[in-house]
Amino acid sequence: MEINIESWEKAGYPIPEAYKNWCIEHGREDLLGEEYAPSAESGFSPLPSAHELAKILGVTLPADFVVESAEEPATEQIWTH
Repeated sequence: MEINIESWEKAGYPIPEAYKNWCIEHGREDLLGEEYAPSAESGFSPLPSAHELAKILGVTLPADFVVESAEEPATEQIWTH
């Protein structure tokens, strides 16, 4: 996708709408350049946390509710003898 977009830009051709739509749907506006980058005025914001979402929806999470996060990447352990 990125290579095609770069090729069209270098040749001076407009990026086809289908490619623009794909980039927007998959959160890859960065491939489309500065004019498509989300801004504060656009209303774009990252996904809310579980607690923020519960507040928005007007629900109460149980006291023992645990939010799972992505696993931390494995780190290399240095073994000394």
